[in-house]
Amino acid sequence: MPAASPGTAARGRSPIDRVSTSGGSRTFVTGDLDRADTVFFHGMPLDSESWGEIERSVDGPSARADHPGHGRNGRLTADPLPWTEALMKDTSGTPLLVGHSIGCEYALRFAHAHPGRVRGLVLIAPFFIQQPAPGFLRIPRLVSLLIGAMGARKFVAKALAGETLQETTSSESAVASVSRPGKRQRFAYELARVSKSKIRAELHNILSELTVPVVLITGESDPLVVDCTAGGIHVVAGSGHYPLLSNASETASIIQAMEGRIDKD
Repeated sequence: MPAASPGTAARGRSPIDRVSTSGGSRTFVTGDLDRADTVFFHGMPLDSESWGEIERSVDGPSARADHPGHGRNGRLTADPLPWTEALMKDTSGTPLLVGHSIGCEYALRFAHAHPGRVRGLVLIAPFFIQQPAPGFLRIPRLVSLLIGAMGARKFVAKALAGETLQETTSSESAVASVSRPGKRQRFAYELARVSKSKIRAELHNILSELTVPVVLITGESDPLVVDCTAGGIHVVAGSGHYPLLSNASETASIIQAMEGRIDKD
């Protein structure tokens, strides 16, 4: 069993780092899904370690998992909704789901399909209503070759360029993730998939149909590019696509405020 995450060990929580099966995919999970008040879904090229600083600031038990084919998981992939349904079968309550970037798709699809099983949503840098990736980054083979030529460390640094990181654990974990066999190809494929107009429009429609409380968080330099009336919108000054890393305390405060609002209702 892997060592316990230092982020989870803080605040006296009971850390559980384990490998389980979700949607037929080998899944690395941190935290107790059965007791979780909050479940986190990470973005790219990060893994679930990207939530460490936020997790330390948010009250109550939480859980997070590496997505299929990403992070410390194997190469087997799975579609977002069935994978998330398999992951969430271990939850006994109605947690708040928090997604970042591509992680917003996992959280959003589950909340739309199972509104009675979640208390609300926080979507950070929801890619499907932000500027899509440039055309050359939507060609998987080209992106994979580019990452290979740059090397994992330089690639991650380039992806996070412009962000003033409050800690380095997340970026180091991302470097390790991208360096694993098959992971740069997986990243390239996913980037191309989520850049498709059909996927973006579908997720935008799902967001507009959502019946659970939702809050959106964007960085100042990574704004929304389409009109969105769903929930409240918070813009984090001095941040780009990764406010959970560059402005973790402010991002955590927004999440906690959402928790308080839901509990009051």
